[in-house]
Amino acid sequence: MHIAVLTLAWIAPAAIAGALGWKGVWGAGSAFGDFLIPIPVAGGVFHVPSFVVAATIILANRNSVGGFARYLPALSFGVMAAALTLMLDFDRLNAWLFTDYEPAQSPLQLDGNPLLLFIASDAFWVGAYALMMGFKSPAWAWSALLAVPAAIIAASTLEYRTSGPVFELGRPVYTRNRGEEIVTVYTSASYDEALFLNWVKQDRYSLFPWSSVNSEHTAILFTNSMQAIRWGRVEQLDSEGTVATVCLYEEDQSMVPYRGYYDCFADRNTAEQ
Repeated sequence: MHIAVLTLAWIAPAAIAGALGWKGVWGAGSAFGDFLIPIPVAGGVFHVPSFVVAATIILANRNSVGGFARYLPALSFGVMAAALTLMLDFDRLNAWLFTDYEPAQSPLQLDGNPLLLFIASDAFWVGAYALMMGFKSPAWAWSALLAVPAAIIAASTLEYRTSGPVFELGRPVYTRNRGEEIVTVYTSASYDEALFLNWVKQDRYSLFPWSSVNSEHTAILFTNSMQAIRWGRVEQLDSEGTVATVCLYEEDQSMVPYRGYYDCFADRNTAEQ
């Protein structure tokens, strides 16, 4: 029986990823074929470590009748629950919990992480093998299993709430006038001129119009509305929806901050204008 379980354990994540439409680890082809091949040029090589662990546990407990083996079902499904929970899109979940963001679909969605998929799948098959062998975990172990996803989600939300102001960059939008660009940024912070200017200056070289061939004047709008950022609704960022505006001008490489909404383009002309 252990041979059949190990065979299914190797095939299962490839079949799941293929059914979900995942691409190979290197971005080409279907994940199904990629995950089945355990060589360095294929995604299956990343399955080898967790599969070796699963195979070792299964083979070591073929003749077990008690002791540690009885904890295998709860422990294995606990590992599976942890891996699946870690695959959650926590940015999406926390945005739904703590901002005005209303996702079109469920806020609980999984990221396409092959390593966590391998771990979750292998843990499932170890647990399934343990149950087929008649190993019975105590009730308290199953209760602890239920606490695993809750603890991981709680840790993520706690970090989100305590790690300082949140910033999320939205998609840039160009006005009808060539050279004018609007950049939207979600922030959980209230107006703080120094905070917003520092965020723009730190690792935001791509936002500077003097480093871009597509813009001469850039308006960076900071908003507390995640909905407007995620849904690309720039028209909602009016005087009430914008916490701060930072205007960037190519001709003098200046950064000018304003409280609330400000029209960065009203008093400035691009070269074309």
